[in-house]
Amino acid sequence: MAAKLDVPTIQRAVIQAEEPGSLTLCHNRGLPSVLPGQVLVKTAAVALNPCDWKMPTNFPCPGAGVGSDYAGTVIALGDSVDRSFLKIGDRVAGAVHASNRLDPQSGAFAEYIAVWADQLWRVPDDMAWDEAAAIGWCVVGTVGLTIFRTLALPGCPEEPTKKSESGYRVITTCSPKNFGLVEQYGADRAFDYHSPTCAEDIRTYTRNSLRYVIDIIAEARTLKLCYAAIGRAGGHYVGFELIPKDLIADMRKTIKADWVLGIRMSGAEIALDKGYGSDPDPELRAWGCDLFKRLETILRARKIRSHPRLVSHSGLDGVISGVQRMRRREISGQKLVYLFESKIPAPPKTSQPFSASITASSGSQTRILPERQTALKIQGPGQITLQTSCSLPSLRVGEVLVRVICVAVNPEDWKSADMSPAVGATSGCDFAGVIVKVGQEVKETLCVDDRVCGFVFGNNPDRHDNGSFAEYVAAAADLIWKIPPQTSFEAASTLGVGVGTVGMALYSTLQLPLPMWPPRPPPTSETPEYVLVYGGGTATGGLAIQMIRMSGMIPITTCAPHNFDRVKSLGSAMAFDYNTPSCGVDIRTYTKGTLKFAFDCISYTESMKICYNAMGNRGGKYIALDHFPTRAHTRRDIHPDWMLLFTIFNSPINWKEPYYREARPQDREFGEKWFRLTQELLDAGAIVPPQHERSIGGLLGVIDGIDMVRKGRHNGVKLVYQINEPDME
Repeated sequence: MAAKLDVPTIQRAVIQAEEPGSLTLCHNRGLPSVLPGQVLVKTAAVALNPCDWKMPTNFPCPGAGVGSDYAGTVIALGDSVDRSFLKIGDRVAGAVHASNRLDPQSGAFAEYIAVWADQLWRVPDDMAWDEAAAIGWCVVGTVGLTIFRTLALPGCPEEPTKKSESGYRVITTCSPKNFGLVEQYGADRAFDYHSPTCAEDIRTYTRNSLRYVIDIIAEARTLKLCYAAIGRAGGHYVGFELIPKDLIADMRKTIKADWVLGIRMSGAEIALDKGYGSDPDPELRAWGCDLFKRLETILRARKIRSHPRLVSHSGLDGVISGVQRMRRREISGQKLVYLFESKIPAPPKTSQPFSASITASSGSQTRILPERQTALKIQGPGQITLQTSCSLPSLRVGEVLVRVICVAVNPEDWKSADMSPAVGATSGCDFAGVIVKVGQEVKETLCVDDRVCGFVFGNNPDRHDNGSFAEYVAAAADLIWKIPPQTSFEAASTLGVGVGTVGMALYSTLQLPLPMWPPRPPPTSETPEYVLVYGGGTATGGLAIQMIRMSGMIPITTCAPHNFDRVKSLGSAMAFDYNTPSCGVDIRTYTKGTLKFAFDCISYTESMKICYNAMGNRGGKYIALDHFPTRAHTRRDIHPDWMLLFTIFNSPINWKEPYYREARPQDREFGEKWFRLTQELLDAGAIVPPQHERSIGGLLGVIDGIDMVRKGRHNGVKLVYQINEPDME
């Protein structure tokens, strides 16, 4: 063997456990032998595929390595490797045959793997590890095998066939929340596979002429749908799983059915039972090696985009959890990628330097950051799309960079996008995550690995690179909270906008007594101090009720009857049904005409009218969360106002009128005090987070969630989405 870098004698690897379908992390696994024609790769990132749980479940082999797609650095060259093609230090990617009974050592979920030098591709210098692993080989190789060999379609990415000659156009089935993604990839049309008329709709759209189908899911239900969608003349169906002969025995004979198994391109014997096995195939191996070369050329031309990635920095420690999530079908529209420790041994001086990451440091702590990230971007009025190659936010003085774990959806996210979109800006406000970098002039109370939550100014015309609906967000260090140990990332992500809004509305604007724990005692005067929270069933309304009670005042609220018990449990003395025609009068009667403060969390003309009717004879103060029409201000003895939370950052809000605001230093000063105060309340367990529901789909799911909130289809429960896994490297 040629010169190699120093490597350990044992490593960590995920392998099959004794129980079929279960995995375990082995801490003392030997390194693989490097055969002639192979290279040893130190793994930098791996991507998960359905085969990572299907193979151990269907073909158990205790002790066999697991995992296929990888990206890493060549650290040793075997005999007969073409040195003009590969050298130590090269960044490479590909896939291996895992759960391999003939080679149990093979598996990408390991710190070191031996791979064939002619069955990998060299990663371009400008491509990050996570993107390279997400492309890998499992999917792209199997797709290539399907299109160019099994279906034998004309044309290729290097020399596309003109549509006018071939007529090939791409259509697909997927969940509606992924329609925008597949259309970005180039699909002419997407169909909802849940629709009972899906196959019929495809036949209609294609005018009964569909001939070729690739079935990625390859289950009985999808096969039947595909058969029904193919035109009257028949065609060719290819599935990514073995097709039971009895399933298609009585189905359409005008359709040729095939299935493919990507690992056969290794050319080696596939020692699987249940019909999946195959003999060695040198000719297919040669064809696959040529496809690797073609793929590298295509990638360097940036003709292939990776799937949206959900990146974890937990390396091997998080892989098993990710595989379990895939088994439970919790992942949709995203590729799970795990980044490993990035300390690659230094290559010989003759090797070219390489770099694909950014190092973030705090004292002796170091975190490796990707150069690019996935984020939701504003594209126009009401238009939000997922983009997979966005810059990370640049840190300003006094800020920390946070790796986002969970985000929550607010009405603000759709309202600002609809009414004052900043094209190119990042969407999203609420977040919870882990600090990965500490900026200049940040107090020593915050450091790398701290769990924090808060909110940022999403859809910011003056800072396009920052918003919470992204993998990383920059946040002002004095306007975030440390998450108490007893609080989850999901619950913490629901606090930001709500707690911030309550502070600015009740205590900066209405000047109520500040909350405290234990709660401030009620005023000694004979007249109770009531505060009306219109919309107590909302997340912000529920938080306002709690704060008002801690201020020693008496909260009352309006909400739907099914929320009465909850708002009372939060501290509301009484709840009123806002649908009742006499709602305002009923509140006035209950408070004996003494109500002086109203906080309108709904901020519609009708809600303002009810608040005005509820106010006492001497009038009072009314605060809304949105601009209200002048005609709704019907009483001179009431002083109305409305607020925008983002003035708390002391920067201009350059949205369209009437949402434009100049910088307000006094709001920033209040915000710093408010965050210090509420940190104490959180630490004491005095604040109950809003009701929330964890939704699936990551950032792509957020787009769907925003639309649901926009259309009023999800009220009373805050939608929360996990963006990254919480376990860190």
